[in-house]
Parts: sequence; C-alpha cells; structure tokens
Amino acid sequence: MTLNEVDPDTPMWTVTTNQRAGAWALRQAGETAVHCWDARAAVGDKSEIENAISYLIEWLGSTAPYTV
Repeated sequence: MTLNEVDPDTPMWTVTTNQRAGAWALRQAGETAVHCWDARAAVGDKSEIENAISYLIEWLGSTAPYTV
C-alpha cells in the first residue's frame, strides 16, 4: 500500500507522536525540503527552505518528544 492509497487519517504507528498515515507524508515532505535546501546551499544558493516554519513545527511538536 502507498501513501496515495490510504486515508491520511488512518491510525498507524509512526516515528512521531502523530500516529496517522498522513504523518509519513508530512515527515517525508519536510525531510525532502531540508535535503533540497542543503544541496542548494552546497552550491552557493542562499534561498530559504520553503514552508520552513511548518516543517519546524511538525518536527519539534511530533518528533522531538521521542528523542528525550
């Protein structure tokens, strides 16, 4: 099953406190944005991460609690 085939509100285990299938899509979008920004920065592009605040809120609110 892929993320396109499941309702984002379907309960499931994730690596965050957000225990829904949609959390995986959100997590992957944030990770991709950060890696894209990192690659651009490596070649001198000084642009900001698109939707950075959303990514940080998701990470700090849903993932960070598992690291303490």
